[in-house]
Amino acid sequence: MNMIKSQPPPMSLEEEEATRILADARFHQTLTIPPSHCRDRSTPLSVAFADIGDPNGAALVSVGGLFGSRYTLALADGLARARGVRLLVPDKPGIGGTDGVGVEGKMGVWLEIITALTSHLHLPHIAILGHSSGTIYALNSALHQRHLLHPQHPYIALAAPWVHPSDSGAFQASVAAALPDWAVRRWYDATKAITQSGASAMLGPSTARPGVEMADTETDPLTKAIDEKILQYTLEENVEGVSQEALFCLRGGPGAKGDDTGGGNIWGGWDDYDGFLRLLRESEGARDKGSARLAVDVYFAEEDKTSGNRGSEWFDECWKTNAADFIDYTSRTMPGTTHETVMRPEKGVLDAIFQALGGRNT
Repeated sequence: MNMIKSQPPPMSLEEEEATRILADARFHQTLTIPPSHCRDRSTPLSVAFADIGDPNGAALVSVGGLFGSRYTLALADGLARARGVRLLVPDKPGIGGTDGVGVEGKMGVWLEIITALTSHLHLPHIAILGHSSGTIYALNSALHQRHLLHPQHPYIALAAPWVHPSDSGAFQASVAAALPDWAVRRWYDATKAITQSGASAMLGPSTARPGVEMADTETDPLTKAIDEKILQYTLEENVEGVSQEALFCLRGGPGAKGDDTGGGNIWGGWDDYDGFLRLLRESEGARDKGSARLAVDVYFAEEDKTSGNRGSEWFDECWKTNAADFIDYTSRTMPGTTHETVMRPEKGVLDAIFQALGGRNT
């Protein structure tokens, strides 16, 4: 008996165009860091990244949240090009084409990725954008790689910054924080199956993930097709780093706060933003008197169930109280945004950041 295999339904014109857009080589750039330049590794570290926008523009490295994928800002390609911004989006460790590392090694490896990326692309200076847990990565670059920021216009932008549940009290993140490490790993290892099933998973610290769709009334067919392809492609690649990122957000695992193996090493030697600002004050104070002040622009989501609106208020007050005298800090809440949608181009945050970066570098 002959078995006739069913053929997949033909793609719509929008699906074909979305496939063509995401197949662009600019979304599939790679570099390799040799073991001699990557701590605690005996093998090379592979890194995948997107290099989109204006190839001759001001360089902005963006690091995303829990699913920190190179596809995350695919919809911002045209906007970045129009604003004269070169947008560089690496896969986080353990996501997509970037090799995974343990929780305790994530921050050190991130700094090595930035060093390798700027060297690989011959970039003398960059600005940095952090979304959700990407805030922690961006701030460590500002602290430890200040020389890579523009000497006259050093700039960091943060969108819906991740705030630990001990400060935010956000329910779903607090639930995750109360779980033992093994349970967090199991919870996040189930993310791929849950998302592919079409169910809405409660993803704890940062539901910010590639392919977050808008309501049908707000999304044109091509944008919707790109959203769906982004999620499909991300889940077809490596997502093992998601569980590690969850523990990282919660300061879990070896080296976590309260753990006798390393103190506050998970986030780079500081336990929270007030501790970070003490280190940044020392670092900035040691710079030459004529050095330009670091500019930090923060964009809070109007409705943030991940870091919590209380977390946003705590973050804002922490910075205004502890940093206003030595950096240029600004913040605003963006109407109609959530933790998940704040980075979509139509919401205005990216355009504001791109224009601010362009204005500082002219």
